[in-house]
Amino acid sequence: TNGLKTRFETFLDYVVRVNGSNAIKSSADGLTWAVNTALDDSNFPAGAKFVKVYKAQMIAAGATTRPDSIFISSVPNAAGTAISWTSGNREIVISPQDGQNITGLGVIAGLLIVFKDRAMYRWNNRTTEAEPLVNVGCSSHESITTCGQGLLSFFNPKGIYLTSGDQPILISRKIQKWIDGMNASYYDDVASFGDEEHLFVSLGNVTVDGKTYNNVVARYTIATKEFAIFSYAHQFRVF
Repeated sequence: TNGLKTRFETFLDYVVRVNGSNAIKSSADGLTWAVNTALDDSNFPAGAKFVKVYKAQMIAAGATTRPDSIFISSVPNAAGTAISWTSGNREIVISPQDGQNITGLGVIAGLLIVFKDRAMYRWNNRTTEAEPLVNVGCSSHESITTCGQGLLSFFNPKGIYLTSGDQPILISRKIQKWIDGMNASYYDDVASFGDEEHLFVSLGNVTVDGKTYNNVVARYTIATKEFAIFSYAHQFRVF
């Protein structure tokens, strides 16, 4: 469906595609998309917007009718060729009373990090904490990325954060005027990419000191903790 964000995840040599609306399909070659048995597409949680591989299982979340739930598949069968969403699977509801919905998933330090608008939760494949780790959330699933040595980055309207699975640290104070100059409509479109040396965060069009810069990317150097700002001819919406 045009206009919906399409997200992908790879497991058991299949790529699954979710967008929160259309029927789940997967592909072994990127060319032919069908309802396959390897990832149990026909029983995949309906309406899932987010999908992540965690500890040899698939995690799905963001379903419109159950926006507080994470769905956990079975582990692969004995042959290692298929998972199930009807046998050996689980559903966990994350703090349904908090008035927020799940906005993204990340994995770091053996933990699944479940983000909501204004909170983050940790799950270790056995239990999830009843209370949020911190009242800091994430506005864009595409902003969640690993970088450096055991760090996970994410974005919300207050800025760019790093966490190693515990209390997150706001690292963007030195470029706060660029965060403040963003268009609020872009908060859920922020995309990031990280490697061992840098973190790149796409901020969209930004107005600073009365001047508008198009397609801004903030580059953070992990070793020196310095930011550099770039403006490109095209906008990075996903990495």
